[in-house]
Amino acid sequence: MILEALGRPARVEGAMSSLQLGLRILEYIQSVGPVRVNELATALEIPTSTVYRYVATLVDSGYAIRADGMVMPSERLTGRAGPSAHLVDLASNVLRHLRRDTGLSALLTVRVHTVGVCLESAIAHPAHRIHLSRGNVHPLYAGASVTPLLAHAPAEVVHSVLTGPMRRFTAATPDAETIRRDLPLVRDRGYALTYGEITPGMGALGVGVMVRGECVCALSLVGDAVSVTDLEHLLPRLRSASAEMESLLARPEAQGAWGSGGGIYA
Repeated sequence: MILEALGRPARVEGAMSSLQLGLRILEYIQSVGPVRVNELATALEIPTSTVYRYVATLVDSGYAIRADGMVMPSERLTGRAGPSAHLVDLASNVLRHLRRDTGLSALLTVRVHTVGVCLESAIAHPAHRIHLSRGNVHPLYAGASVTPLLAHAPAEVVHSVLTGPMRRFTAATPDAETIRRDLPLVRDRGYALTYGEITPGMGALGVGVMVRGECVCALSLVGDAVSVTDLEHLLPRLRSASAEMESLLARPEAQGAWGSGGGIYA
């Protein structure tokens, strides 16, 4: 391990090179998973301002992702880029067909540790103000594009999300108690429907894609709040798309498209 090879972390005042410092930060977040910047600074005995600077570089370079003050390894660092790339390939036509049939924007999201990541999107209209667009990282507690992922996540992930910092995007962003109450409903009825939890005036309808009891990803439709109220039309179409994804992912040749643990990686 890199940390073992380099020994105990030296203080930044010493002769630590930029490369050594970057390697220590990479090794630490790879070993422990999601961590706050101040915790990372304390563990490695590095000034917080220095850690922020290096983390910004790692995020820009694609080696780390950051959401709500947490830093975690990206797929590039963990070597898991292949599965999500394959997942996007499988979902591309499904998303385009959803957009064509509903007139709404269609999104594919996955859970990475305690955040949601949008892997692909088919945007229906420029007026759709979508916070969670392709490549964006978003906390799991707000919006129907990610709520199904949280509803089917392991208990320790749910606990971490609901006891961690929770930013209020709008007045409609739910608090921890509301989410805790709603998650069983999302699992029981098989879908999440939200209004204005991230962006005022926008709504979303999302379903989980289940394979062998695991929620591999989520599909969602996003548009203005009025347009997502037609559940009689939208929900069957979204469920059909989910079933199509489940069928594709169940094929033996598609096993590399998703990981275990209810997400691209747990």
